[in-house]
Formats: sequence, structure tokens, C-alpha cells
Amino acid sequence: MCAATPSDTNYATAWIEQTEARALLGDPGVVFVDCRPSDQFQAGHISSALSMPSEQQLNGAAAELLRTARTIIAYCDARGGCESSQRLAARLRELGLADVRILRDGLPAWLESGYPAESGPCRLCIESRP
Repeated sequence: MCAATPSDTNYATAWIEQTEARALLGDPGVVFVDCRPSDQFQAGHISSALSMPSEQQLNGAAAELLRTARTIIAYCDARGGCESSQRLAARLRELGLADVRILRDGLPAWLESGYPAESGPCRLCIESRP
């Protein structure tokens, strides 16, 4: 579980509110990226999210999938922010992906709001090695 407090001064990535993110779910130009370990992802995640643990290497087909997205929303399981989400968002921005955001209050607030979630393996994942 990532319980780190966000440090907005260290990261230029924008935060996105839960309601705004929910409105974007299902938009083909938006990709939700879960940065938690695979076992946590399989236990429950935002519907149609891509599993990309923060330590996973981003290359090849996974990078190409994200490059086609208009907006990428990274999240983890921390309420106040998450260093893993911030690190992943920074890596994505370094690849030239401009609109990368972090979901404020992460998966806990998403689930409490009753927004769409599912469990099981990642349907959008592309094999990549850490």
C-alpha cells in the first residue's frame, strides 16, 4: 500500500478530481493506469484500467499504446497521494506524453463513490518485463 503524501513541488504532473476522472471513463482517448503490484490490481481496479506497476519497464507495445492516448490517468491505493503514481507519471512525461494526471485520493475514493470497478487480470495489458 502506498501511503506517501504527495509533494506537488517535486512533480509537475496535474491532479485530476474523482468526478472529472469518472466523466472520462470510457472515452477511447483516455487510459487509466494502475501502478500497484499485479496481485493488488487483480484483486480490484478501475474498470478497463491498464496494469503497470511503477517498477515495470515501459517499452515497445506498452509505450505505443500510451502514446496513442490523449489523456493518461495514473492511480494507486493511497488517499492523500502516492509516490508510485507520481514516479510513474514523471516517467510517462519523460517519454513525451503531455497530458498525464494523477487521480486524487486514488482507488479508495473511487470505490467509495461506487464508480465502475472490476477484478481479475488486466485485459489491456501488453507483456513487458520489469
